[in-house]
Amino acid sequence: MFRCLVSGLAAALFLSAASASQADTTLRIEQIGTGHIAAIQQAGTLIRADIRQTNAGNTAVISQGGIVSDQIVVTDAIDEAQLTSFTLLDTVTGTGHNNSVTVDQAGSDHQALILQGGVGNIAILDQSGIANQGSIVQNGDNNSASVSQIGSRNMGAIFAYGNNNEAVLTQEGADNRGTISMTGSRNQARLTEIGDRNDASITILGNDNSYNLNIQSNDQQAAIKVTGDNVPLPLSSLTIRK
Repeated sequence: MFRCLVSGLAAALFLSAASASQADTTLRIEQIGTGHIAAIQQAGTLIRADIRQTNAGNTAVISQGGIVSDQIVVTDAIDEAQLTSFTLLDTVTGTGHNNSVTVDQAGSDHQALILQGGVGNIAILDQSGIANQGSIVQNGDNNSASVSQIGSRNMGAIFAYGNNNEAVLTQEGADNRGTISMTGSRNQARLTEIGDRNDASITILGNDNSYNLNIQSNDQQAAIKVTGDNVPLPLSSLTIRK
């Protein structure tokens, strides 16, 4: 198992490392600015993690390789004491294979948490602006998840338990909340929030389902829940505008 914690840098840092005992496990951390925290734990082979942080006060935590408990709860804020002690990272045990994570934080006071367990998972989290919070939790094989946050104080999370699931969450604006949760296999979900103070979620329990929710407005609330396998929905895509 390989662990790395970098925090409190004054100017700029570039770090690239590979564990000798895990020949194909790599990490890359690039920090420009002050007050950043980057924490990575890796267990397994063919695992890659990239973190890029600019400006000030950004936090990123990545844990790759193993079994992720389906009881994990991502709270509204990631506690700095938990990050520095790796308490959150210890929720993952075992080994994984061929998982990949990329975190890019531009701006200030962002928080990113990614937990991966299984084989062949891909997670991408991009944040720009101020004080956005993003989380991705994947347990299974060949899952793909992407979170993009542009603006301020947005909160977004993707949970995927199963295999071959795809999820994309996009937030542009301020004070939006969005969640995609999938339990099953071969599901697809896309949630887009463009505007301010929107609160939306997509929950899928089953296999072979697909749903897109697109909000282009302010102060909207929407919750989509799909239960079953290959459920024939009257609308597989919903757009909400002013």
